[in-house]
Amino acid sequence: MTPRSKEQMRELVPGWEPGEDPDSCGVVHARTAEDVVEIVTKARGSGVRLRARSSAAPHSTVGAGDTEAVVVDLSELRAIQRIDRRNRVLLIEPGVTFDKLVVPLAAAGLQAALPLCPRPGKSALAAWLDREATIVPRRQWDISDPLLCVDAVLGTGDRLRTGSAAGPGTLEEQWAAGEAQKGPMGPGHADWMRLFEAAEGAMGMVVWASVKAEVLPSIETAWVAGADTLAPLVEITYRVLRRNAVDICFLVDRPTLTDLLAVDADRRPSVERSVSAWNLVMSTAGLEILAQRRHDLSVDIVRTEVRAAGARLVDPPPGGRDRLLHILRRPSEGMYWRDRRAGAHRRLYFQTTLDRAGQFVDLAHATVADEGFDRSCLGVYVQPQLAGRQCTVEFLLCHALDEEAASRARSVATALAGRAAAVGAFFSRPLPDVPVPGLVTDATGDFLTRVKAMFDPQCVFSPGALGIGGTD
Repeated sequence: MTPRSKEQMRELVPGWEPGEDPDSCGVVHARTAEDVVEIVTKARGSGVRLRARSSAAPHSTVGAGDTEAVVVDLSELRAIQRIDRRNRVLLIEPGVTFDKLVVPLAAAGLQAALPLCPRPGKSALAAWLDREATIVPRRQWDISDPLLCVDAVLGTGDRLRTGSAAGPGTLEEQWAAGEAQKGPMGPGHADWMRLFEAAEGAMGMVVWASVKAEVLPSIETAWVAGADTLAPLVEITYRVLRRNAVDICFLVDRPTLTDLLAVDADRRPSVERSVSAWNLVMSTAGLEILAQRRHDLSVDIVRTEVRAAGARLVDPPPGGRDRLLHILRRPSEGMYWRDRRAGAHRRLYFQTTLDRAGQFVDLAHATVADEGFDRSCLGVYVQPQLAGRQCTVEFLLCHALDEEAASRARSVATALAGRAAAVGAFFSRPLPDVPVPGLVTDATGDFLTRVKAMFDPQCVFSPGALGIGGTD
């Protein structure tokens, strides 16, 4: 983008302000969806590039594009437009963070599909658009869940409402007619909502979305199964999910579970001594009808399957089962849990099947050893998805806050990404500062470029995102 003065930028982008972000040339705050339309409409004819942001700092560098892009801050679009208990759906704007969502939903007897203890200030809509894995796999029917319909501002300045939200009528008129914006397909035969998932903002700016919610259990108990190896816990996971017995369900190694539970640094040694080498964290629940009977049946299944696999149920430290459930059903308390071990972290995540998770764990340990990275700074988190049909494997590379340590962790993550891709890891989401093998091939790159040309013909959004260019 041609350098412009502050006066020129303010004329071209209403509300533009110089920013301190080195990855942008300023920021503009949008307060309504109409503001976003106005910003995009004026930018598209001026050569100004735009990049959306809705979460609190620190911000991901994924899709940062070029440093001349203007950040459109959507954090002030923070309305929860509707909570519909009957249809189990909510409609939110991008500035709604997880910590602002839990209490209003609970008051309505509902709960959202949360990722594992999201960081404070994280936009719920941004996490779901990025397809962040959620911790209740038995309630996930499609990889896009819990997202349903979206309202997106395209690069032309037009707004596209997807799914059953497409019309006819306004949202209020649709609600009056009994519509709840729960059908994600459409308009027409296509599933347009998927254009905006994991797209790094390259296809449009989402200004609201309807999202699935679930009934809040009247009874819920947390469980931890421990073992010395991962294999028996994988077998238990398959069995309890096949029998529809658990809600929360994920696997972590000792350091990662310690990161989750040791909110205070001085408690870390005692917590680490009390947890197993490998841990399967679960919850059993009963809703409203025959809640106790349902819960007790699920507990019997969990105990039977854990015993059959040769693992053991252990007491969740610290504070017992209620404390563990409190931690898992809310955003991270205090310091973000992924930063508690060393001060900062780098994540590497991809999809595979549960039966292959152990193979990738062995590969990660070998890569860390080969790269000379401190093994105690490696964490493993395996999140089943789609009721156990697949899983997300995440490796956590913890490091100190200095740039040298961050660069070292980035190098290890890049090496591990290449090795994992070579043996079948599926990278479906972009990674910050890490080249993702196979995410954009020549064929998919050409396809994505053609799609972007339809929805953002002047390359206004997220220049350079998805590896398809757009900065000319």
